[in-house]
Amino acid sequence: MLDWKDIILLALGWLAGVLSPIVVDAIRSQRESASVIAAMKGELNETGYRLALAAYNVAIHLGLVDRALLKWVQSAVIHYAGSEPTKAILESLDVRLALSDEQLAALSTSETAHFNEALALPKFAVPFVDARVPAWHAIPAVVRLDLQAVRSDMRLLDDLVDQSRAYFNMTFSRGERFDYASVVNNLRDLYNQYFKRCRIAADRMQRLHGVL
Repeated sequence: MLDWKDIILLALGWLAGVLSPIVVDAIRSQRESASVIAAMKGELNETGYRLALAAYNVAIHLGLVDRALLKWVQSAVIHYAGSEPTKAILESLDVRLALSDEQLAALSTSETAHFNEALALPKFAVPFVDARVPAWHAIPAVVRLDLQAVRSDMRLLDDLVDQSRAYFNMTFSRGERFDYASVVNNLRDLYNQYFKRCRIAADRMQRLHGVL
């Protein structure tokens, strides 16, 4: 006949057998979550950096470069943790930031593209975020909303790129009623919208990178 010590040992053995798979699954899930978060942070950091550079390029094209924008780009480059070289970019930004406001404004004006010059806008993607967010229920709701917003940002930028390409193709049109100036103005307005959306998306990614 079993005494109370044997019963306790049997109970503990049974409990350990039941809980072991749960503990193993919990540890595995925690490790997977950590690797997913690390991958997301890497993707957000890389894409945010490229968005900042794209915004800067458009700002130069449109003559929108000022001290505040330069500092914003500088911050994005400093926080970049990827493999792309950044030394030359930071040195260039330092040179511009050392200028007086008058010199900076004159430089921005001199670099502004001519009325009829087009600009190739890049598209961006966050494939890892796209793949993981919809099915990843362990993520906090507030972070999930921001990640969904990142996906929306990418779609909005894609739409602006497609529209800009359509307007650019229209600049080759010729016809008696064709309003070339109006088409170019619409194209530059799309560039401006793209510039603003790049900044919004890059800021959101940097904020998420700090939260995750």
